[in-house]
Amino acid sequence: MIIVSAVVLAGIVLYGVYSLYFKRTPERLLEWNFNISLEDFDYTVESFDEQWCPNGDGYVLIIFKFKELTQNNIDYLKKVGLQTLPISKANSLQMVPNIIPNEYWYSDTGYYIYELESPTDQRNFKVFIVDTAKKAAVLYYQIM
Repeated sequence: MIIVSAVVLAGIVLYGVYSLYFKRTPERLLEWNFNISLEDFDYTVESFDEQWCPNGDGYVLIIFKFKELTQNNIDYLKKVGLQTLPISKANSLQMVPNIIPNEYWYSDTGYYIYELESPTDQRNFKVFIVDTAKKAAVLYYQIM
């Protein structure tokens, strides 16, 4: 009986640690990828789509909807290094936009940040787009 109780207690503790520190949430994925926190933003997660193959290839697509974007929110986004939309031709030619919804891909009001995972492999990239007119943001990254 003591062994069963110890195993159950260990399972509960491990699940709690996982939930607190390692669970993949939209907010954590944004922070892990771009070191951007939405802590002071008023938002909801509209969609969270994540598809991975057994070999590790896959993508993440997250759409955030903001109730409002304050001047403090916009100043924060500028401070973390986002560039002004539209996405530059050089960057857009490197990305494969077929997963990102067109309404965000072709946005021209707001900010974005784009990074290649490796300068020699343009298939692995990540992008965060904030459309200030639609009050929405998209996080997309892929590993191929």
